[in-house]
Amino acid sequence: MMRVFLTVAVVLGLSVCGDPARAATSLRMGGTVDVNDELHGELVAAAGAVRVGGRIDEGAVLAAGRINIAGTVQEDVVAASGAFTLWPQGQIGGDLCVAGGDIEVAGAVGGDLVVAAGAVTISGQIGGDVRSLAGRGVVQP
Repeated sequence: MMRVFLTVAVVLGLSVCGDPARAATSLRMGGTVDVNDELHGELVAAAGAVRVGGRIDEGAVLAAGRINIAGTVQEDVVAASGAFTLWPQGQIGGDLCVAGGDIEVAGAVGGDLVVAAGAVTISGQIGGDVRSLAGRGVVQP
């Protein structure tokens, strides 16, 4: 568990210290982080729960007990979560890299899907390759 926490901390730190030419990074922490409108730039969030129902113009780095994406993330998403859901209406324009307990990908991923999970269910469209290290995997039509 400590390794996962340290890995997430390093990823969050690297993301915040990224390319200064990019749009602003929004750093959010708390019990629940909700993004229901348009966010210009990148989202970095650590919370009990993260919910994205709006649009993020760049990518997202997320660490939470529960992550729900029903909106749009234009670029890559890197996530660590106990439970992660990309809802059918959710869209990720780039790659999705997620580590967690239960992962469900029902929406669209424009790039690669990389998953390390206890259980993963894939029923959405994946534009690139799928790489999975999971205790149980289900791919639905």
